[in-house]
Amino acid sequence: MNIENIQKVLLECYSKDLCYPKVQDDWNDSNKCFGMCAITSLIINDYFGGDICKIHVDGISHYFNLVEDKIIDLTSYQFNCEIDYKDYQIKTK
Repeated sequence: MNIENIQKVLLECYSKDLCYPKVQDDWNDSNKCFGMCAITSLIINDYFGGDICKIHVDGISHYFNLVEDKIIDLTSYQFNCEIDYKDYQIKTK
């Protein structure tokens, strides 16, 4: 299993039902990654280890992974801005 394969499968699986409950009503097919960062970071952590990290993007909590000092953020393109990853917090499951 590699990151690209997981990303492809996740994009096929993302749905309103899986979206973070507080933003479910804003989810749509044109932005499938919206509200999926937490669940995605847990899946990446299960397969590749590393750290689950949290930052704020435009005041919104956002999760990504740090694996072998490399940022893995499969849901970054839900935002319409560049993400500054420098002030992250490491979180636990």
